[in-house]
Amino acid sequence: MSRSIHIVGIGGAGMSGLARLAHDSSWRVTGSDDVDSAVIAELRTLGIAISIGPAPDEWLESDLVTASPAISPAHLDLARASARGNLVVRGQALDAVSQAWQLVSIAGTHGKTTATSMAAFVARSDGRDASWLVGAPIVGLGPNAHGGLGPLVLETDESFGTFTHLTPHDLILLNVDADHLDHYGSEIALHAAFGDLVERTAGIVVVVERGSTAGRLASARRPVTSVGRGSDDYIIHHEYFSGTSSSCRVSGDRGEVNITLKVPGRHNMDNAAAVAVWALESGYSPEHIATGLASFRGAPRRFTVVGSRGRTQLIDDYAHLPREVSATIAAARAGGFARIGVIFQPHRVTRTRLLAPTFAGAFTGVEKLIVTDVYRSGEPAEAGVDGNLIVNAVRGDVPHVSYVPALSDAQTLAEEWFDDLDAIILMGAGDIADIAAHWSVA
Repeated sequence: MSRSIHIVGIGGAGMSGLARLAHDSSWRVTGSDDVDSAVIAELRTLGIAISIGPAPDEWLESDLVTASPAISPAHLDLARASARGNLVVRGQALDAVSQAWQLVSIAGTHGKTTATSMAAFVARSDGRDASWLVGAPIVGLGPNAHGGLGPLVLETDESFGTFTHLTPHDLILLNVDADHLDHYGSEIALHAAFGDLVERTAGIVVVVERGSTAGRLASARRPVTSVGRGSDDYIIHHEYFSGTSSSCRVSGDRGEVNITLKVPGRHNMDNAAAVAVWALESGYSPEHIATGLASFRGAPRRFTVVGSRGRTQLIDDYAHLPREVSATIAAARAGGFARIGVIFQPHRVTRTRLLAPTFAGAFTGVEKLIVTDVYRSGEPAEAGVDGNLIVNAVRGDVPHVSYVPALSDAQTLAEEWFDDLDAIILMGAGDIADIAAHWSVA
């Protein structure tokens, strides 16, 4: 007998994917949202009934009601569902819906969207009907979720404790850095949560570099398969990087894969190598793995060239954590961009307050840096928590750095950079990309 689920905030990136996945596994899906959107229009074409505003009472009588964590518990639909006793958090809903598939989790503090998209291409490279759930549409493949016949390749989110409800069959653990400490309370608790995920995994666990934080905490819980450039089970070698592509060879007991990517950067090479090792260990041929990875064209807002003016390339990138920032800058420099300017928008008040000191060194290699005010993402403002915290942390790392709160003012100031720098990178997880729409670039 089919089950039913109602999703509050169904137009959001994660919740719309959950809706698609539930629909593909024969759940009866309804949804509600405060605003209409193109995403909601697409979901309606699948036959999913969606209300703009409060949901009808009968929809809230579904087996499960869930919502985006960004939605206030005081929201009318949530309050009504809570009174009925069928309200569950996102992770519980995802666990229930994903029971139809063997779960392959891609986890880590960053790189999940990219690596999961890569894995989806690999999973379908030999003709299998791949299943996936990612935080964004996959360029060249399809929407953010699809429920097929093959294993479910899942972007496994640690925020709000979502992954604590999941039990993977296989796990690719990319990295573990300090983040979401407002939820976990400490790095120790965050590491413990990742360790528990490793321990719940029944099949393969792949880590990037056995000596990394992720490698050490995973190895402490169970045997793992590692890939890296040192004494790992699989070795990354013969690496080559350009401004828009990269390549390498991955070799180990189960074979060798020649990887060619249409995206630059060592961090993308790490993601691809981890996916390749999982696929080799799962029985995919080296040829199909190489074909799948070569089909990946990049994830949205991950080192996306959005135009140029004169000699200057304008690049949009989602990086918002220190390690992501340094990886993006390293990719730019390895690609031949010598003089780089960045407009950086800090993301979330709590994250900025907790992590600002760890940005020291993250912008090394940048010639000019503007830091805007914090994109609050629904969080309340806090006195003294603004972009100046980042500026103070990186002062001395960058020759020219300034705090310019408003995006419009940052745009005006950076207008002078065109034809002087090789690249301007719009960087952050908020609405920083909007600047590109106001610049005349080809």
